[in-house]
Amino acid sequence: MKQCVQDLQSSISRRSDLENELNQYMTSRKKVTKVIRKCLSGLKKMQNKNCEDVAVVSVLRELEATTLAVFESLLSFLSGPKARSLVSKLMPNKRVACEGKTNEVEKVGMALNALIALKHKKIVGDVKNAQNQLEALEIIIQDHEEGLEGVFRGLIKTRVSLLNILNQ
Repeated sequence: MKQCVQDLQSSISRRSDLENELNQYMTSRKKVTKVIRKCLSGLKKMQNKNCEDVAVVSVLRELEATTLAVFESLLSFLSGPKARSLVSKLMPNKRVACEGKTNEVEKVGMALNALIALKHKKIVGDVKNAQNQLEALEIIIQDHEEGLEGVFRGLIKTRVSLLNILNQ
């Protein structure tokens, strides 16, 4: 997704082959959303697993629940809202979105949909808006990557500690 955002930014800057890049981004986003939805269903199945052990298992359950909650939140954020129904797609698009309830992925989607709707009309304001939204999304993706690296390192340290405890 990060690569698609960067490709789209450069295409908007060059103003060349914008429609193709927009279509590639939207296709990529649909694929990512599909994979995320599968992961979310897998996470829900993992939450329902029952384990039978003592203190170590209870700690592992808490760790698993926390990890699942973090990943579910992150994946839900990245997947964005569910697809609109056919009826709502046929209705005129009203751009009255509450700023407090839209995340960066949704904002980028709205900006790109505005560009698609205008197709060949080169309106500088909409292009600048799309560029700004893409830059903000790239920063957020980078922040999430750094946060996930920390979580991953913490999980590895916890696993090593638990293995050391079990081996003693």
